[in-house]
Amino acid sequence: MGEKGLESASIPRSARKAAVIELARSWDFEEAHAVQVTKLALELYGGLPPPKKNREWEREWLEYASLLHDIGYINGVRRHHKVSEAMICRADLIGFRRSEKQIIAAVARAHRKRFPDADDPVFDGLGDDDRESVRRLAGVLRIADGFDRTHRGLITSAQMRVSRNDCTISCKAVGGVDEELRAAGRKSDVLQELLGVPVKFIVVSSGGFPEREGENGTTP
Repeated sequence: MGEKGLESASIPRSARKAAVIELARSWDFEEAHAVQVTKLALELYGGLPPPKKNREWEREWLEYASLLHDIGYINGVRRHHKVSEAMICRADLIGFRRSEKQIIAAVARAHRKRFPDADDPVFDGLGDDDRESVRRLAGVLRIADGFDRTHRGLITSAQMRVSRNDCTISCKAVGGVDEELRAAGRKSDVLQELLGVPVKFIVVSSGGFPEREGENGTTP
């Protein structure tokens, strides 16, 4: 990233998060869904292989993009991911560099539909490392959002383990989560391409016993 991290470092993380939450609430976002997706995304991120270069802010960017990913619903469902991107870029967020807002906006934009092409304006001005962070974080956010497809909080936790042969995502659930698994499977394309291995889901009941296993969101 071309800009120095001095501004981010000088503002407490709590103040940055408060600014993000204030922005989200100003657009009357669905807080329960956003908080649930954020929890799952951060859990999944814990299993993601580290980036090639030290990216100390990545986890924080993921948290903020997850909280803000649906604020574009104010203009309807159809293009809400692009509206979210624009709203984040325009927002006056205390303690954030312009490039940070752009990364967060790009991740929020990429939670839905296809991942933006390399020449998409969403990447204008971002270097290779920043673009790689967007891809890594979007890959995680897409699956976390799929895990709360019905906005009912049925998948309560998730863990990711990446090996040479596959990426296994184990999640705890209460009740039937077939719709959530199908959504996560459809949205696992970015993570699968990033890692170069198939993504497999294992669902564990609230009692701790495996219920089903499938690849790319399908169930046997």
